[in-house]
Amino acid sequence: MDAGAALARARELASELPAAVDAARYLEAVEAVPSDDIGSPRAEDAAFRRARAAFVSRVDAEMAWLETAAPAARQDIDAAKARASNMEIHTLAGIIEHDQDDLVPAARDLLDAKIAYGPGAASFSKPRS
Repeated sequence: MDAGAALARARELASELPAAVDAARYLEAVEAVPSDDIGSPRAEDAAFRRARAAFVSRVDAEMAWLETAAPAARQDIDAAKARASNMEIHTLAGIIEHDQDDLVPAARDLLDAKIAYGPGAASFSKPRS
């Protein structure tokens, strides 16, 4: 599956973020993950890996940095949930909470997203209390 269109959209959105977010660093990490190479020529896979060798050499440091960025993601999603409540916000919240092994809030948010997406669903207009 070609992720080119999704990455292009992510770069576009990243350009709108404040510099303090360091979106380019997140995108570099995303772009360093190879796609499924089944059916791809070996030369193509080798070229991909050579092009990302610099990132791979510092992957441990990058993973440590991503772990320190996680609390900021949680703060951002909590602020978003305080302002509005819809399927997208609850889905993202559930993913972030799951990745942080906070499974009860993750389950609640993913269920809220599923309810919001259900038949006849509309975005919630009031924040949860």
